[in-house]
Amino acid sequence: MNETHDRSQAGTVYLLFSHEPYYLGPGSREINTTVVAGASLLHPGVRQPDGARIHDLLVRERRPGEIVPLSTLTHELDGGARWPQVGDWEAVTSDLVQLVRGGQCDGFSLGLPLVARALLCAGPGVRWSVPKPTTADGSRRTGQTTAA
Repeated sequence: MNETHDRSQAGTVYLLFSHEPYYLGPGSREINTTVVAGASLLHPGVRQPDGARIHDLLVRERRPGEIVPLSTLTHELDGGARWPQVGDWEAVTSDLVQLVRGGQCDGFSLGLPLVARALLCAGPGVRWSVPKPTTADGSRRTGQTTAA
């Protein structure tokens, strides 16, 4: 991978990713999506060198202030076929969630509705089917949602 760009620009590019839901407390809304500054990928609490490689992909040829969904990176990596060459995005995003939750990294946590979250993960041209989300007490609602 070409790593010739200036890493200092990463603070102005953001990574948007969906993750396993969590709750801040009883009766709170589900948190299932997070936005972090690109520089967060370089944090020592993030799996390396995977975080640095994803960072390089994230900031390359982006505009300051741009928010880049993880699904965009997947698209740029031939639909995810080249993720193994870059790094373990699941471990990296899991590390980022833990850092944000622990106050060791700034992030913006969101509770996106089911359809918005599905579109964020896959894009609008993908057919998807997901189970109903969990409730705050951890139980699952029954049924299935499908959209095209």
